[in-house]
Amino acid sequence: NDYVSVPGFLSHAPSTEVTVEFWQIVNAVKNQNTFASSVFISTNVFSCHVPYSDGHVYWDFGDISIGGRLSYAPPVSLVGAGWQHFALVASQGGNYMRIYRNGVLEAQKSGMTPFPGGNFDLDIGAFVPFSQYFGGQLDELRIWNVARSQAQIQANMNRSLSPQTNLVGYWRFD
Repeated sequence: NDYVSVPGFLSHAPSTEVTVEFWQIVNAVKNQNTFASSVFISTNVFSCHVPYSDGHVYWDFGDISIGGRLSYAPPVSLVGAGWQHFALVASQGGNYMRIYRNGVLEAQKSGMTPFPGGNFDLDIGAFVPFSQYFGGQLDELRIWNVARSQAQIQANMNRSLSPQTNLVGYWRFD
């Protein structure tokens, strides 16, 4: 039940173009969040479940009732698969949402909704109000204010970063 809370982060989080990257080992399929805003408002969501209790991966950005959610069933179980890299992308300019696993596109859809933000905390490894703690380990969580391409994701996923343009949040968890 360990998690990190970043106070007020979502007041200046990306709203129309975003990429969230992280490495994880998952120990269980259950009600869990890899990261989440500290408050749940269905029109203002910034979270992911990798995986949730039904085994699906959910990437939530903006209004999940009108297109701000991308979900899919991974081709193989994530439990016991070792370290996996995920990149979650939403682009208003490109009008899409995407999920990459280990640098390979696994899910995408047309459409997305902007994230209006607010003075909310970012909880890494949990959705605290519903006690949905992530069952596993996380490393190298990165939040970018651009929709990164597959080539950009692949070029940087296996290395630590120094400060870079468009990198607005970076937690190494060393």
